[in-house]
Amino acid sequence: MPALLKGFIERVFQADLAHVQMKRQKVKILEGRSARVIVTTGMPAWLYRWWYRGYAVKMLRHNILGFMGVHPVRTTILGSVERVRVRRREKWLRQVEVLGRKAI
Repeated sequence: MPALLKGFIERVFQADLAHVQMKRQKVKILEGRSARVIVTTGMPAWLYRWWYRGYAVKMLRHNILGFMGVHPVRTTILGSVERVRVRRREKWLRQVEVLGRKAI
């Protein structure tokens, strides 16, 4: 994960803001919310999933979003971004736009 993104997430969702104390129990303020993580990578997506086992995605899902109570987390990995043709990138943008409109 890029350091700038990680720093943004840590600042926005500080530990004291992420949980609300209610009678000695911590309540996750984003409980019941869902998310879609979209990852772009310079290598083929299948290679990222196989070789790295999607490490950065797992870390984001479990250590950050899971801690905040976000569940389920869906993932879209777009690979070889720098090497694909413009038409393929436009197709990906349309796909991401459709996902955003459907909120899935």
